[in-house]
Amino acid sequence: EKLYYVKDTDNVLYSSALDGTGERKLSENAVSWFDGIDDKVYYTTTAGDGKYRLYRINPDGDDTLVLQRSLDGVQLLNGKLVCWLGEKEEYRTMVLDGSGHLELAMADPISRLLASDDAIVFTTSGDPAVKVIR
Repeated sequence: EKLYYVKDTDNVLYSSALDGTGERKLSENAVSWFDGIDDKVYYTTTAGDGKYRLYRINPDGDDTLVLQRSLDGVQLLNGKLVCWLGEKEEYRTMVLDGSGHLELAMADPISRLLASDDAIVFTTSGDPAVKVIR
């Protein structure tokens, strides 16, 4: 029952009612990506080194940094956040649940990823074997 959008004037995330009334500023940071899981909204900002920082918007208006690490990218798949970290990180891929809690961390980088209704199917770089997360 809400619209979420980033304004061109300040690159900040806003929400409003479907008819455009009741606009509310949601983030203090410039937003590069956003998506929602259930009643939670997540967004990334550019960290300054070409990487991203992942935040969750809380109902009280404060933004919570979800991961202390910078990310190469993030994608919402099947109600989970799949986060890609840099090559120098101990874990190269992390999967978070809808609340932002860590479900899985992998040292190998994911090369291909597909979400189905009840699983995430992927392959890792250098290994053509298909793996499944349920």
